[in-house]
Amino acid sequence: YLFIIRRIRSVPKNFLFFILSSYMSLPIY
Repeated sequence: YLFIIRRIRSVPKNFLFFILSSYMSLPIY
């Protein structure tokens, strides 16, 4: 849970990485 909050706070720093992770997590149709 803390990891998620910490990650959200680090969004500005790792914005591209966050987008890539979310995109990769989504199933490819």
